[in-house]
Amino acid sequence: MEKKKWIAVWGILAVLVVGMGASITLSAVMFNKVSGLKTSVDSTLAKDEDVAQEDDVVIADEYTIKSTKNISDAYKEGKEDSLNKEDKDTLDMAKKVLDEIITDGMSDYEKELAVYNWMVKNIKNDSGMMSVIPTSGQNAATPNGVLKSKTAVCVGYATTFRLFMQMMDIECKVVHTTDRIHSWDEVKLDGEWYHTDIYSDAGSPNYSHFNMNDKECSDNYEWNTDFFPAATGTKYNYAVVNNEKLDDVYKLPKKIKKAIEDKKYFLAYNLGQDVDDEKVSIINAIVQSISNYVTDSYNLSANLIDADNDDKVMAVYISSYNDTSAMDNLSDKVTEKINKAVDKAFSDFAEMSGMEDEDLGDITSNSRTIGSSDEAIENESLNEGAADESESVAAE
Repeated sequence: MEKKKWIAVWGILAVLVVGMGASITLSAVMFNKVSGLKTSVDSTLAKDEDVAQEDDVVIADEYTIKSTKNISDAYKEGKEDSLNKEDKDTLDMAKKVLDEIITDGMSDYEKELAVYNWMVKNIKNDSGMMSVIPTSGQNAATPNGVLKSKTAVCVGYATTFRLFMQMMDIECKVVHTTDRIHSWDEVKLDGEWYHTDIYSDAGSPNYSHFNMNDKECSDNYEWNTDFFPAATGTKYNYAVVNNEKLDDVYKLPKKIKKAIEDKKYFLAYNLGQDVDDEKVSIINAIVQSISNYVTDSYNLSANLIDADNDDKVMAVYISSYNDTSAMDNLSDKVTEKINKAVDKAFSDFAEMSGMEDEDLGDITSNSRTIGSSDEAIENESLNEGAADESESVAAE
């Protein structure tokens, strides 16, 4: 009887030990799962968190911002033999471009402008938006690939532009958004920094993203303003450098129409210092009304810039929707066939979508307005202004 009692006791102890072991094992498994989940969450959060650095940042989970300082330093120090083959090729291509577009006596601003003009004309956006995987892969994100293929994603534009600037001893940084989906450049001219985003201007070289200050750039992007230098200057904004006087805002429609006819993408006018809210509202209404007429083919936006001398400069940016770059490698016969097929299929598209010609004036414009856009202007004011202008012309 005593023996059976001890057998029962040892049996109970065995069950307890096994139970404790299973519990410990289960706890360990749960700990590992929780730890794994935490690691996964931390990893996901890390992708969305900003990093306070310029290089070795991955944009859109695909393209890495890589330094090319070794190339520009080798160029300036005459130590090109120290470069590997790929970097030598990159430098050779970059030198040929600078030899073509840079002349003696150019200011830093003129050099920067020459590079901008060359890049928007010769480098095409890779297929898709910034976050879409392009056809040419990572090569579209490096100066070597960009200068060879003449196509680029935003990282490719930014790093190639920075290489050109650094080769010319112009201080330049590649900036990225806090969510790491886009990148562009900051360039230093006469002690002041400016934002330049060639990717956004490629295809429509209207200078809308050339030498912006922080205020203008923040309309579209958010970035680490604690890490990257503040851009407060307006002296070298393209509109501030290139503008003409505008004594009558009601002349603006004819000027914009002529610009479109002449295939110009940019207009800028100095409005002086006496610019009240009413004049801003009138300009907004004019630009929006014109946009309603040309919305199928063009996008118009306007921006009011405070120049260093307190003058107000109005810039009008025109972008064309008629992108025919996909047909560049096709014969005229094939291009004509494509156009006929598309025209035939979409000839009644406006009617199908319920849009008649008289409805065009009701289309909401996507234009960026200037100043206080909440103040609307009545149609009567525009009609009166147009009548005044007609009378003035007749009197002349």
